[in-house]
Amino acid sequence: MRYFKLSEALKNVQNATGRGETALAGAKLLGKTLFNAGKFVAEGVVKANEKASAEQLKRDDLTPEQREKFEQVHRNAMRLRIQTELTDLDVRIAELTDQLDQQPESASVARELRMDIESLENQKRRLERQREG
Repeated sequence: MRYFKLSEALKNVQNATGRGETALAGAKLLGKTLFNAGKFVAEGVVKANEKASAEQLKRDDLTPEQREKFEQVHRNAMRLRIQTELTDLDVRIAELTDQLDQQPESASVARELRMDIESLENQKRRLERQREG
């Protein structure tokens, strides 16, 4: 899942009328902000684990047990990163497909959207091969 766009949530707070509506809009803004922060931290941890385990696997002095553990950490971090990227691509493809459906077939915007969708689908196929390999 991608990050929430906080600008819209902020506008909802600014445009809210009354205490109840303002409180609800504020709670939504807070929730989205916390989600974004948590997602950012989680992605950072996954990337750091993937990088650190790759560095550890370069060492020659690891016991077989240590090597297996670092290989497992590396595989899991890589799988999580790839799955997150695939999910983000799926969301982006769906968004662009919705935009494409609203365009006349002959519009230059429609051609650009189709090219963008094709590019994202190619990225997705590469990641799927990487995940399987």
